[in-house]
Amino acid sequence: MAFVTPLFLWIGTALVGIPLVLHLVMRRRSRRVTFPALRFVRSRFQVVHRRLRLRHWILLILRMAILFLLCLLLARPSLRPSGAGAGEESPVAAALVFDTAPRMTYRYRNQTRLEVAQEIADWLLTQLPRDSEIAVVDAGTSAAAFAVDRAAARTQIARLPVSLRPASLPETIVKAQELLKTSSLERREIYIFTDLAATAWPEDQIPQAKRVLEDEKRTGVYFVDVGVPQPEDAAISDLRLSREVAAGGNPVELEVECRRFGTPASQTVAIFLRSATAKTEPADSYVKRSQRTIELEADGVARLPFSLGNLSPGIHQGFVSLEEETPLRANDRAYFTVEVRGAVPILIAAPPPPDRHALYLSQALAPEAFRRAGTAAFDCHVVGHDELPATDFTDYAAIILLDPPPLPDPVWDKIEDAVRSGKGLAIFLGRRASPAEAWNTPPLRRILPGRPLIQSRAPAGDVYLAPRDYSHYLLSPFRPLAGSIPWDLFPVYRYWLTEIDVQSTFVVAEYSDGRPAILEKTLGRGRVLLVTTPVSDLPDESPWNLLPVGQAWPFVILANQLGMYLSGAADIRLNYLPYEVVEAPAGGRDTASTFLLERPADIFAASLPPEPPVRLQPDPATGR
Repeated sequence: MAFVTPLFLWIGTALVGIPLVLHLVMRRRSRRVTFPALRFVRSRFQVVHRRLRLRHWILLILRMAILFLLCLLLARPSLRPSGAGAGEESPVAAALVFDTAPRMTYRYRNQTRLEVAQEIADWLLTQLPRDSEIAVVDAGTSAAAFAVDRAAARTQIARLPVSLRPASLPETIVKAQELLKTSSLERREIYIFTDLAATAWPEDQIPQAKRVLEDEKRTGVYFVDVGVPQPEDAAISDLRLSREVAAGGNPVELEVECRRFGTPASQTVAIFLRSATAKTEPADSYVKRSQRTIELEADGVARLPFSLGNLSPGIHQGFVSLEEETPLRANDRAYFTVEVRGAVPILIAAPPPPDRHALYLSQALAPEAFRRAGTAAFDCHVVGHDELPATDFTDYAAIILLDPPPLPDPVWDKIEDAVRSGKGLAIFLGRRASPAEAWNTPPLRRILPGRPLIQSRAPAGDVYLAPRDYSHYLLSPFRPLAGSIPWDLFPVYRYWLTEIDVQSTFVVAEYSDGRPAILEKTLGRGRVLLVTTPVSDLPDESPWNLLPVGQAWPFVILANQLGMYLSGAADIRLNYLPYEVVEAPAGGRDTASTFLLERPADIFAASLPPEPPVRLQPDPATGR
């Protein structure tokens, strides 16, 4: 047992002796009287005297007990907690765990949830016993450690950063508990400041945190709820781009997903583009391009399409934003970056007459109306197969061979060198590929994803393209319509069966009979696509398929995806999430000796300016 004021205990012990001294001093002394006549009275006196003495002793004990209890009350005794070995005033090892996810910036009654947590934690510091060890643990990536003193802990609390990729609370609690184990103090406490959002508690991680806390029964765990009973908010929950790299005058399509939490509300969504002359990131460097208003139902989701056209060649950065102020501003914006290129130069080699045989593909890639308007995505240069030996491939991003015959090995060597340097190659096999044995030369074995074997015929028209997986870049535009694309309206009557090297070849698409239709192989820094049926047959040549004729919108989409894929658009990624690793290739067609990294301002601290740009030097050994 411990006493808050033990001095009163010692004073009380001394005071207890006062009644005893008074009792001894005031004790009645008897006198001897020899009087035989009073013998009866004397015997009666002895009985009364014994009774009085008993009463005096009882009174003495009561007085002493009252004084002792009074002093004991003033001494304020307290019991030790079981197993603690120390009282409430003994030092404690305390870990203050903060949920620092972006949602903690939710503003209610002019305070964010994090500010409320900081205010309570600041008060808690004043209540902890002297010489306590205090650690401030957040959900970020920083290591947990005890603060030097109480003032340092208070500074840490005041400067808590918001983490864009926070750890879960079970992980953070485990980190705090592991830190407390290093303390020599017996009393241990964990205070968890959170809004109790379910997203911070992944179900698969809760058992681990529970086991860790149960193993240390001396640790007290206290939750501090700083949440809002019925939160309401509107957010931009997703932003999808039709493409990150656009060629020519093709517009960039955006789909914005808005989500409402709580009661119905009207929201205005605006799209901003950064000014081409802006050197910093203040708000006035962005120009509003468009806006739309939408009615959001209670806890509902709505999607808004936007189109960005007339973009000049170059990099364009922007964001989509909610115009109305919301309690949680962290999810009011979604940023994006797109690149607009000029027309991509494509070399198409076709059978004679090349212009006629390349008509379907060249019109799909660069329609005549688009070429005249200067908005075509591709600049197609058509040559005959016999012109390939004298053609310089340097100025082309991709090479497409339509129904090529077996070419001389020097031509294939030249094509191989171009592909290995980073250019794309597509080969459409057709009637001129015979004989199949001519495709078994060393250069072709290195280049081709599959070696032609024999022709397969389906005169009934019951064979057609039937991709099983739409995850490849070529087929990604078809993914939302995967079950409704009328591939059967474009039958394939003849195609080549191929021998595939399963280790180096990827099947992009199949026919309805399960056989490969489009094959891919990586060669050096470039890629090779092999299509086992042509798209260059003239109407009077008994065509092998009807892919490019009629309402051939699937063929047009597929041709444009093929052109962008071969020219390297699929390798360019311009949009990243926080904490993702960004790798910028250095060398090849797009050589660069220095990269400029511009870091944006902190969206959770609007008063801070953006950090200055940083120049990065690529690693000569890795090229990155």
